[in-house]
Amino acid sequence: RNHMPDGRGLCRSTSASSCGDASQGSWGDYKMDVVGMDRKISRINARFQRSPTKPTDDADLMSHLRPTQLQDSARSILRAGLKKNRFCCKLGPDGLESILDKMQLFEFEAGDTIMVQGESGNYFFVIESGRCEVRVHDKVVDHIDSGGSFGELALLYRTSRSATVIAIERSGVWGVNGDTFRVTLQEHAKKHYEANLGLLNQIKLFDGMSAQRKDLLGKLRMLNESYDAGSVVLRGGIPPKAVYVVKSGVLYFRTVEGVREGCLRAGDCFGWRSVLFTGVQLHDVVVDEQCELVGVGVEDLRSVFGDDLAACLLQSFCQSLLERSPLFSLVHPKILKRVISTVQPLECPAGGGLPEDAVFAAVVDGSAEVVREGAAEAICRGQWYACPDLEAIDGVIGGAGAS
Repeated sequence: RNHMPDGRGLCRSTSASSCGDASQGSWGDYKMDVVGMDRKISRINARFQRSPTKPTDDADLMSHLRPTQLQDSARSILRAGLKKNRFCCKLGPDGLESILDKMQLFEFEAGDTIMVQGESGNYFFVIESGRCEVRVHDKVVDHIDSGGSFGELALLYRTSRSATVIAIERSGVWGVNGDTFRVTLQEHAKKHYEANLGLLNQIKLFDGMSAQRKDLLGKLRMLNESYDAGSVVLRGGIPPKAVYVVKSGVLYFRTVEGVREGCLRAGDCFGWRSVLFTGVQLHDVVVDEQCELVGVGVEDLRSVFGDDLAACLLQSFCQSLLERSPLFSLVHPKILKRVISTVQPLECPAGGGLPEDAVFAAVVDGSAEVVREGAAEAICRGQWYACPDLEAIDGVIGGAGAS
């Protein structure tokens, strides 16, 4: 039985005897691997400075630049547009004006491409006049009119453009350099650091993360986003740019057929299931009631966990569960690390079961039933199943510890 429609996750360990020789040198110093962050900080900073891997759209963009002073009438349109933007709507007057002061005018004719899906870019845009269409995989998914904005996701989450934007009539578009835009939003995010870090602690997959790593994530980039009812936060078929926690409001999943499924409320998180299992978002995530989200960029997560993000998140989650078990809490850290390394992600459809060789399985999302001698016991997110032999040992040790 699953509560969420876009992925059902279990983590499983396939061998009770795969611990092997914990003394073999290939495992290195467990303490430094898991807790020591000083060596990683320089690598993290370096990753944030790395060059884009795909072509940038800036070269062609500059041919559309029209140096001109921002007049009051246009400034009013742009200011209103910023106040409607998911990231900028919470900025104070000083933050809004700092962005407006740096904006430049670009002019496009009907048919001109402003940005291209999959390419990198360094500008955030607000339309003063004209109209543009938004394409995802060559399919028109939206239109943007005067006062509408686009291009912020790639800048703030340091990733490629998630859509192609084409002018469908003569358009005047104002853009601001990504560095200016990021600095302004990061200053605003610092004011919400403590609250955002509290939300980060609610994400089950981060349970095994050290306090230092959580603190580092919160300081690097946790962004607040606000959406009105009807807005699409994530579109199906596109790799997610961030993992989100719902701060307030209500959202739901919408299938390709347009069917509404599931519900997300304050404290729920989404986006990570796609990172772990599919690589792309399977369904649209749509706002039902005005909401506020906190997002952690996928690239930021890779900077903390490494390039093999999915495996590291799963292992972090499983470590938090195993350490609560009387049996595994007594295991030497190096052996525990070896056990955790055998964990594999497994998607289970409703009615499906575990492979026969599975000795331990933890529910990442959804719920399941363990049936023994005709009696069913429900386990849900954050709980686990252990084979009878493991449970017997675990029960003995747990009982001894309690006495």
